[in-house]
Amino acid sequence: MNIIDTNGISKIFENDIDLQEEYWIPPDVAAESDLTQIIHGRKLSENIKYLDKYKHFIYSIYLNHYNKSLNSLGDRSFFNMTGFGDISIISALYTLVEHFDKMNRGHLFPLTENITVFTDDIKLQKKITKAFNRSDVVVKSTSEIA
Repeated sequence: MNIIDTNGISKIFENDIDLQEEYWIPPDVAAESDLTQIIHGRKLSENIKYLDKYKHFIYSIYLNHYNKSLNSLGDRSFFNMTGFGDISIISALYTLVEHFDKMNRGHLFPLTENITVFTDDIKLQKKITKAFNRSDVVVKSTSEIA
């Protein structure tokens, strides 16, 4: 599963990338993407999906993780309304990892679902690496979007 942030969407628009894979955007990134679409005068590709529409995404679990992340992570401002996309991405990761871990309980051969986050935000990369020290959650640069 591929997750992108607003910078990834901008990179897709700026470089006119024809997406070959599906990319998912968490709720707050979806809200930010509306402005990004207006700025670039373009619509999102059909290969960019809203994570809250993903069949295994449970919004109530996401909101619980959002609450915890909002209160434990810095670099967000209610005054400037910044940093909420990062909180949304991290909360979505917690939600997805929790779901995939539950799916694997009791299976002789674990089902694997790798999650790759595409972002150039160094602070977000560090937060993800620190919070998810596991091989199935990877962070890559937006230059690797295909």
